[in-house]
Amino acid sequence: LHLQVTKGHTELATASLQQVLVVVGGKVLEEEEDDDDDDDDDDAPHKTTPNFAYYNPKTKMWMALPDFPDYNKWGFSLTSLNNDVYVTGGSRGSRDDSWSTRHGWCFVLNEGLWKPLSPMIHPRTNHASASLNGEVYVIGGTLQEAVAVECYDPYSGTWSAVSPAQKYVSNFTAVGCSGKLYVVGSCAVKYNALTLQCYNPSTDSWCVIASPFIPKYLSSPRCCALGGAIYLIADNTKKVYMYHIEGNLWKKVSITG
Repeated sequence: LHLQVTKGHTELATASLQQVLVVVGGKVLEEEEDDDDDDDDDDAPHKTTPNFAYYNPKTKMWMALPDFPDYNKWGFSLTSLNNDVYVTGGSRGSRDDSWSTRHGWCFVLNEGLWKPLSPMIHPRTNHASASLNGEVYVIGGTLQEAVAVECYDPYSGTWSAVSPAQKYVSNFTAVGCSGKLYVVGSCAVKYNALTLQCYNPSTDSWCVIASPFIPKYLSSPRCCALGGAIYLIADNTKKVYMYHIEGNLWKKVSITG
């Protein structure tokens, strides 16, 4: 997400754009305890710590943004498109009785406010989302046996189903890169090898890519694209992996600084 940071607020600008890290949601321990006592009123907003902020790595400062309005939700997915932030899906309810939602929201940066999206085709929780060719794709997170995929057109405000991924995964991440959508992950089984799948929007088709040195099992993988390459991390390792698309090759990369 690209912002211009000014004193105490943000505004869109072209002269001095900066990349920042956006964070949505999350609870502190005290809020978890309060939620246990308030399960009967799940729709009521809880005025707690701000739930939407960004971090500027240049200034090393956090800045709060207008609160994400869908309080008391977890398992949603976050991506950005055209400098706006999109949040999709997630679950509501209590620990013992929860349900996935079709809800989606867009934070329009140049207006500084959240706007609801039209409902997704399928309810989704613990899914992945990515932007590609001017659209937002959501992947997985349904109760279906296949990895269902749909895309959102911000101009028409509509969702459309696309072909499901070839191989079922439940522990995965996704990113758009070089005009295609990449999904890397596995089933949520320990030491289950990762699979790399690629979606071509021109043909509405998927393929499984056999690539050398693909990492072994990774827990809760996350990835991003930069310079025609995909960078992959996970919560069970400190290593960073890079996938070079043109060379179809994985390798470990060192992080400095």
